Amino acid sequence: MFEHYRVPFPVLLLRNSFLLVSQQWEEKIEKAELSVADLFRPAEELVNELVRRESQHSLSLEREITEANRYYEALKALARPVDPTLEQHVEALQARALDPIRTLEKKLLKAEKRKYVDLQRQIHSLKSALFPLDGLQERVENFMPWYAALGPAFIRDLYTHSPVLEEEFIVLTAG
Repeated sequence: MFEHYRVPFPVLLLRNSFLLVSQQWEEKIEKAELSVADLFRPAEELVNELVRRESQHSLSLEREITEANRYYEALKALARPVDPTLEQHVEALQARALDPIRTLEKKLLKAEKRKYVDLQRQIHSLKSALFPLDGLQERVENFMPWYAALGPAFIRDLYTHSPVLEEEFIVLTAG
């Protein structure tokens, strides 16, 4: 169509996206010691990290897994000179031994998470408020409640914080 009418094709620019965070949610984010980048991570990942951080118990069995790997490497070194095919058998034993340890690690985290039901609820409510229907806020919510609460200053803030030619996702705290 542009060629037919001899009109130059316009330059396409992606618009900036905004995430509007009210004072109430900003306080909850600060209380949970979350960063802006954390808001974009999956809720379960956030819950797991916060539970690990808040827990009084060690929920990681990485040291034990490393020790088990060293043990099985030593067994392989013993078996290899006797019969090289035994190395595969030791590897199978290693896999069968490590799977229950990894399962136990998941169960430790799951059991500890049960103690932090309030934390889980807060993270899920935060995520559903800032990312309704697991999408962008601007695709679901209308800006009018923000405009009604903040008035023309709200539009000025959007304009001020919107870089012209830069593609950015802007988190704007209002309230």
